[in-house]
Amino acid sequence: MPLRRLAILALAGPIAVGGCAGPSPYASNDASPAAVATQSPTRAPSAFPSPTAPEIPGVVLLAGAPRDTSAVAEGDVSAVTAADIDFGLDLLRQLDGERNEPNLAISPTSIATVLSMIVAGARGRTAGEMIDVLHAPFEGDRLHRARNGYDRIIRERFATEGVDLALANQLFGQPGTCTPTFVDTMSREYGAPLATVDFTDPEPARALINRWVADHTGRRIEELMPKGSIDESTVLVLANAMHLDAAWRYELDPELTHQAPFELRDGTSVQVPTMHYDWSLPLAQGDGWTALELPYSGDQTSMVLLDADLDTFLRKLDARRLREIFGKLAMSGIHASFPRFSMTVHSSLRKPLEALGMRTVFQPASADLGPMGCGKHVGVIEHEAFIEVDEKGTEAAAATGAMIPGSHGPTVAFARPFLFFVRDRATDAVLFMGRVDDPRELASD
Repeated sequence: MPLRRLAILALAGPIAVGGCAGPSPYASNDASPAAVATQSPTRAPSAFPSPTAPEIPGVVLLAGAPRDTSAVAEGDVSAVTAADIDFGLDLLRQLDGERNEPNLAISPTSIATVLSMIVAGARGRTAGEMIDVLHAPFEGDRLHRARNGYDRIIRERFATEGVDLALANQLFGQPGTCTPTFVDTMSREYGAPLATVDFTDPEPARALINRWVADHTGRRIEELMPKGSIDESTVLVLANAMHLDAAWRYELDPELTHQAPFELRDGTSVQVPTMHYDWSLPLAQGDGWTALELPYSGDQTSMVLLDADLDTFLRKLDARRLREIFGKLAMSGIHASFPRFSMTVHSSLRKPLEALGMRTVFQPASADLGPMGCGKHVGVIEHEAFIEVDEKGTEAAAATGAMIPGSHGPTVAFARPFLFFVRDRATDAVLFMGRVDDPRELASD
């Protein structure tokens, strides 16, 4: 079965003094965070090198330091990926406790990338709280080098037939509004050059940023920044976009899909379109939980479905335990079933991040973004996610391996709320995670 689309987008916004401003598809994932900073009283002349060839129509890119391509210690990358899992699970739990709607999807990698970019421009208590909430294993240059290495490793690993991953980081601002040191760090460690934007004319600037986001999310997110999110006081927007297109290694037969019961969180049973197959796939089972891995083309990436009593299981889940579950996955002939679903989830992240302990960066009177030089505090952080799981393959999908019958194995049914994780199998990095509580109205046509 193919995950047809998983698209995730995040927007983070640091806002300056007195200001407030505001983030395709086959197995498709999009993630795009962005940060917005308001205008400083004066604008210094550009302190950056000459423009490079623009990648955005009509926009000049000002090059900072060249991208650092030196090797990064494997242990540092592993520590960052584990930190992203712990951060993502914390955020998932916090959102689950605050939201009234069922179903959640986030990209911890996308959100953590933008927050780490802000950390590069923060200091003191502001930076300390952010590092703690992110579970960041390091501070300073070592953290940013590790994130750089992680980003480059993932890009290289996804360069395989049937899997297309696009990662992009970008600064939008006016030259001279940020310190050269900050812009160099963004360019060197995050591959995020500064695109010159005239925020004194807000609507064209907003349209340009929305176009960049749309281009990097398979047109799945067309209106990232709503009207009013940018005004004349804006000086900087930081953005990250992630777009994953990946075919399942094995497709499902849509003729086997039929209505089957699914138990909702309140114990109510409803009928939902449910997919079935008999294959040999990685399976792990433990005390009260079952994990099933669905590989994508090339076998380097997968989606792991995790069935458990989530109200108790999720409270105790952390990176160490999740990686132990991944490590127990072993090939088994099975009959499996799980619902077809599609969801779009928008989450405002400021309150949950504050609840997790990231408070000072949002306070105009106490936030310290001095090293950034172009912004006084963070105003809003928005995250939008889209995911679609069905029997179909991607537009360029083709099965890359033989299907192995598994009809004599156990029956595995995902017929109650479950978790999902999009995972890089070699590094155990989790690019996307979420929970499905109610597949009704989520089933793709």
